Amino acid sequence: MKNATIFAAIACLCIAAAGRGADAPIVTLGEVRAMAPADAKSGRSVNLKGTVTFVQGDGFVLASSAKRDQDAVFVNCPERVKGSRQIAEGDVLLVDGKTCVWENIPAVEAYIIAHTGNREELAKPPMPKWRDVRRGWRNLRRARLYGTVVAADYEASQDGAVETIITIHYWILDLRIHVAGRLEGAAAKIGNEIEAVGIIRNLVSEDDKVLSSWLEVSSPESVRIIGENTATRDAAIGIAALTILGLAALTFGIAYLR
Repeated sequence: MKNATIFAAIACLCIAAAGRGADAPIVTLGEVRAMAPADAKSGRSVNLKGTVTFVQGDGFVLASSAKRDQDAVFVNCPERVKGSRQIAEGDVLLVDGKTCVWENIPAVEAYIIAHTGNREELAKPPMPKWRDVRRGWRNLRRARLYGTVVAADYEASQDGAVETIITIHYWILDLRIHVAGRLEGAAAKIGNEIEAVGIIRNLVSEDDKVLSSWLEVSSPESVRIIGENTATRDAAIGIAALTILGLAALTFGIAYLR
């Protein structure tokens, strides 16, 4: 008992002495849990250990493990943080930071990031049921969606990055998919069926009500086509055939007149 007390005191001294320097060690680790907006605004210090389930732009999603991502947090990772460029999905990390609000969602601003040297294989994400979509999904959880493309548009941010916004029809709902980068080809054609893998993003009000939901996708490679619009394809084939016949008839007519 006495040794345990001494160890705890030493740990507290280490935490106090470490401060927020670039080389400060991560001494205590907590469990990754979903945060409420009030918790995020408190700006309290946190030390977390978890698995990276999504990487995009200036941050990543950290979950308890690759199999348990029901509770996850977004970690805002500025470029100044050492090791921020080497993070990949499946990495097991130790994160030292403070709670904050990032793009209207509770998050953690990282001060220190350390790799444990381990990597977990991410399981195939589940397909939400339409009633779950209607009520609002669990924020930041990995998921996959499929449906028929009904609209496609491109938006450019202030830094010049392009985002593709796809609207698909699924069951009785129209759902949005935000893809980082320019999605082109058959996957962006209206009428085709696609499947996308990413994370759920919810826009939440101050009283924790879900205002809107969408699927955030890290790259065009995470979107694949699973079915082409046969009506459009058949129509294109018919138009091509009529064009060929028309050109042949025109050529024959000119030759006959000559």
